[in-house]
Amino acid sequence: MNTRADQSSREAASEWQAVPPGTLNNLRGTLQSRRRWTAGLQTASVAAAALLLAMVAWQFLGSTATSPHALSCPECRDLLEGYARHTISPELAQRVHVHLDHCASCRVQYENLLQKVGEGGPASPQLAHQPASAAHRPRGFSLASRVGPHPIAP
Repeated sequence: MNTRADQSSREAASEWQAVPPGTLNNLRGTLQSRRRWTAGLQTASVAAAALLLAMVAWQFLGSTATSPHALSCPECRDLLEGYARHTISPELAQRVHVHLDHCASCRVQYENLLQKVGEGGPASPQLAHQPASAAHRPRGFSLASRVGPHPIAP
């Protein structure tokens, strides 16, 4: 009854041939390297998709740096003294106001400038280059509650 199955397994076994030493190890190494390459390709694909998604989100959600009317941090810091003293144009005041709403570093710089001016110290452009940390700002701090709104700001 099992004679056919036994005969076919004997025929299959007779077709097997011995392989030179090291061939199976080389095959194993090749398969492992292909598996690593495939995993690396998958990882790179996921990273590229995440980067593309982040770029699209950045573009659609908008960045103040990409707006033609936005100020960079160095530009804003150069204008802070004039903003605090209400001596800059209404357009520039609005741009500084928008920048301060979005930039904690410049907002802290502005607070430091207000403290210097409030203490009777000279306000100088040098203040714009001092490092500031948002950790010094109390929670719930609002520039409007500190000095009132800029006469130009909405």
